[in-house]
Amino acid sequence: LNKNTENDPEEKTEQESEEELSDNKTNDEDDGRSGPDASPPKRKGNGSGQGIRVFGAALLLVVLIAAAAMAISAHDKKTAENARTEAGFYSISSDSVVSLSPYPGGVVVLTSNDIEYIDRYGELITSNDHTFSTPVMEISGKDLIVYDRGGYSLKIERSSEKYEQLEFQSAVSCADICSNGTYAYVLNADEGYQSHLFVYSSKGKLKFEWGSSDYLLCLSLSKNGKYAAAGLISVDNASYSSRVLMFDFGRNEPVYDVEFNGKTVYDIEFISSKKLAVLTDSGFYELDKDGARQTLDEYSVTELGHSDLKRDGLFVTAVNMYGNSGNVLAKIYSKGVKNYFEHSFTKELTAVCAGDTNAAFVFGNEI
Repeated sequence: LNKNTENDPEEKTEQESEEELSDNKTNDEDDGRSGPDASPPKRKGNGSGQGIRVFGAALLLVVLIAAAAMAISAHDKKTAENARTEAGFYSISSDSVVSLSPYPGGVVVLTSNDIEYIDRYGELITSNDHTFSTPVMEISGKDLIVYDRGGYSLKIERSSEKYEQLEFQSAVSCADICSNGTYAYVLNADEGYQSHLFVYSSKGKLKFEWGSSDYLLCLSLSKNGKYAAAGLISVDNASYSSRVLMFDFGRNEPVYDVEFNGKTVYDIEFISSKKLAVLTDSGFYELDKDGARQTLDEYSVTELGHSDLKRDGLFVTAVNMYGNSGNVLAKIYSKGVKNYFEHSFTKELTAVCAGDTNAAFVFGNEI
């Protein structure tokens, strides 16, 4: 990706700019609040990578290693042909791949057994194993968190060589991490709550805690680690509704609580420090700092096929037109979701991956 690509800067009012400056003074240390006491999770000490493994290739996964495919630069005037010769290729069993994400200098691949760090030339740097049955990975900068959805543990890796594992008595439903090291997770049926949210600083100090009788579906932390957003679902007499809550770690109650009647919230992500993008089963929305809702797109419940929301990057939705998986309309939203463009595909989409300035679409063996 050409890092010199010009993007339309998000216009901000003077007040918003001041808020951004204030929010960017991130307090990685204790902010003076003394959160409620919480039973600390069991921790397994820091350690190095658990060994390097190279998988037999059932499929040549053309991992256009994030930085490798990004080699075209205005500084060195490289041609597209030269950039391609520098791209790395890494063979891995396609059946074992759960997800992959760009990482500084390469890509991280989450498999059914490992977290594999691959450099821009396709060389395996290291591989840290895991024993999760349903692994999910969230990544921000050089920090990543991998948790076992419905299981009882998670791993935090701050580089390819250092990690920490937490064990719980209650099941993990979701988790997130931001670039300053703040991390959060939600436990189910914990201490009298259906959903129990914990937020910790990079040094493992409790910053915020909140419990609910509803089921928390998704979670997102702001880039500066001072806010969190959560998507919940509640059921009453066979009817259901979703809600999106914004939390300020300096306050005991949510900043706002917005209801989405008859919808299920699939994903949420911060557009800026206090604005959210909300993806549901039948629409894509923006919430401003006060919780006011703006509709970005609407579709039927059966049409949403794949999506990926990239913090500080692109947001991508792929809709199966009229429920036909072989007729896909993708919308790629720019940073700040102010603009988007559409692209149609007449073949079945397997997955999408959003980056800072590019988006990848996977169709079986083709990217």
